[in-house]
Amino acid sequence: MHSLIRGVFGLVYETPAGRALQPHVLSLEEITQLLSTIQNRTISRRRRARGGLKPLTMPRYHIKIRDHLMVSLIYRYGLTQDEPGRILVSDLDLERATIYIRRVEGTSRTYPLFPDLIPLAVDWKHRRPLPQHCGPAKCAVLLPPPEEDHLFPHTFSLKTADGPRLQGITAKSITRILVDTEQLAQLSRPKYYATPAALRRAIGAHLAAANWHPDEVAFHLGLDSPYTPTIAEYRERLKSCVDRHLLASLAT
Repeated sequence: MHSLIRGVFGLVYETPAGRALQPHVLSLEEITQLLSTIQNRTISRRRRARGGLKPLTMPRYHIKIRDHLMVSLIYRYGLTQDEPGRILVSDLDLERATIYIRRVEGTSRTYPLFPDLIPLAVDWKHRRPLPQHCGPAKCAVLLPPPEEDHLFPHTFSLKTADGPRLQGITAKSITRILVDTEQLAQLSRPKYYATPAALRRAIGAHLAAANWHPDEVAFHLGLDSPYTPTIAEYRERLKSCVDRHLLASLAT
């Protein structure tokens, strides 16, 4: 693997003692198994409370769709744990088949949707709960305008200058969803490898294995890069990866 890929994307790091360690990179099969488990798992009442909307509620089947799309986005676009909760409904343009990723660190960009992600995105956007009212009757929540609504709404916060405000899904909730799913998937590796950071590391490694140049991988992960493709060019590049089975299957 290219040394720049190994260094920049966290595939190799130095310990305080100066020894180089190479963290485990989830394979295509492991991520496919993880996504298949998310899609087919049985959501108990306990898992629904941990991974569902609270005080919002939605059917368990809708939770599966949400989690499947969200974890697929984390893997396919190398999202950090805080970035899924920043995606707005208006960021997902189904007519143009694009998504705007609001990076916490790095450059926010508009990306074409992977072709096998489009059915998931359409399904979730149509089934997504519309938060008409949240919380106790005496504490109405200030809902955002539709174009500023979160793609993955989760709960509401009382600690805002404008009063109660609907919030996107949190990093803590995403971690719980991944931990629960990894335990159900019974991956052969030690526990808790399936984190947003591990999925981000995996997509960097998988693209590098598909002969992507380091500048192209950096662009995909929202890092500074001289690579500046058009949406049409990039769409063909992503389609080629899916058609050639170079990335983990979404198990749709």
